[in-house]
Amino acid sequence: NASLSTNLCDPKVIYDSGAERFIFFAQTCDGLAASSKIVIGFSKEADPTNGFHIYTISGNPLNNNTWFDYPTLGVSTSELFVSGNLFIDNGGAFNQAIIFQINKLAGYGGGNLNYQYWNNLTSSPFTVVPLSYGQQGNYGPGIYMISTAGATTGSTKAHLYEITDEISAANEQIKHYQISTTVYSVGGNAKQKGSTKLLKTNDCRTLDGFYLNGVVHYVFHADIGNGYNGIFYNRLNLPTLVNSTRTFGLSGTFDYCFPSLASSSNSKDDQSVIIAFSRSGATIYPESRVVYCDNNLNWSNSTSVHDGENTVAYSWNTDNTERWGDYTGAARKQNENPPKIWVAGEFGNTKKYWEQWIAEVIPPAFNSIDNKSKEPSAFQVKPNPIKDLFRVEFILEQAEPLQIDIFDLSGRLVRELYRGEAPIGRNIFSFNKAALSSGTYLIKIQGRTKLISNQKIIVE
Repeated sequence: NASLSTNLCDPKVIYDSGAERFIFFAQTCDGLAASSKIVIGFSKEADPTNGFHIYTISGNPLNNNTWFDYPTLGVSTSELFVSGNLFIDNGGAFNQAIIFQINKLAGYGGGNLNYQYWNNLTSSPFTVVPLSYGQQGNYGPGIYMISTAGATTGSTKAHLYEITDEISAANEQIKHYQISTTVYSVGGNAKQKGSTKLLKTNDCRTLDGFYLNGVVHYVFHADIGNGYNGIFYNRLNLPTLVNSTRTFGLSGTFDYCFPSLASSSNSKDDQSVIIAFSRSGATIYPESRVVYCDNNLNWSNSTSVHDGENTVAYSWNTDNTERWGDYTGAARKQNENPPKIWVAGEFGNTKKYWEQWIAEVIPPAFNSIDNKSKEPSAFQVKPNPIKDLFRVEFILEQAEPLQIDIFDLSGRLVRELYRGEAPIGRNIFSFNKAALSSGTYLIKIQGRTKLISNQKIIVE
């Protein structure tokens, strides 16, 4: 938009599965109240290549010399919610969080954009995440929102907010609930292989979330022990306001940061999720990974989306730190069973800079499938011997349920790798050796009626 006097940054895009439309967002990035703007585009049709209706809104709606940053988006049945933080000019100190409530139906139609905003939120949260519905469709009127209480310090609390109705209602309000959580605190910066420069982990603000069937899901990273960061995954039961937390990480070895998540089931009663995140440590380059958490809050092993290729060294910071990638992304492809989850994350590339990587994963074993490849092929394990990650490849003549297990040479089951359906054609499963000790094992794949393979593997 030529009328904007500065560059745009922080682009975001969401798919509104209830309306079958796309919404994109960007903001001005010069950090000045006088020019602070947010730009919102609503796709004219289901196909986003057919154009957008674009609107510009002031990023300083309070006229108090503040500018808008840290955007997050969510949708309800008929509205878009854009939240962010306001910062004061001439120093940039945090002022308060703000939430724009916008009629999305008018935006899709190209009409006058009707909106209002909420400010002076109870408990003065830093970053509030509006929660879209976790599967196909929307909910509403109104929307739930979540925030960690101690985004920059740590806490034992979270904040749940609820906007109770639409703009057109006569008595809509914003409600606040304080939630007791597992204690969390800000972790240290992350190490990276081949460099003394640390990667900034920033804070422990809420980074992503969704609402599904009476449960709020949300994630952030925080200190998991000894200053190392891990993933804090939370499920908040709305009828009871009871919060359940599960952590994932490896204190003393790696930092797990910047998580995002998506529902990994087509059943509203199944609360399982895929979580994308960034990882780094003294023995590895910065990399992108995923992990699965099932309905009963049991973790899988994490799997690499893209390994780091080199250290990151581009920053002008004078405190011996590098800016980390800051964000990952996770989104569902609807109407497939199981749903395919698309994830995005960053890794250190060969040029010592950040590079984006996008991948499709299929829960719960991150099974990558080529249904068109049906030519005969021998069962393979790559690599073998196994140092860390390995793949199992084989061909099925028909779709069927499978069990993949690892046994020791005496026949004792030492690890269950997979339980679930597999389609016809070529199947490729990726796993991590995790806690397997060095030695020789048998990997067994059992179909519905026959043994598909029983092969020796060597773990180094």
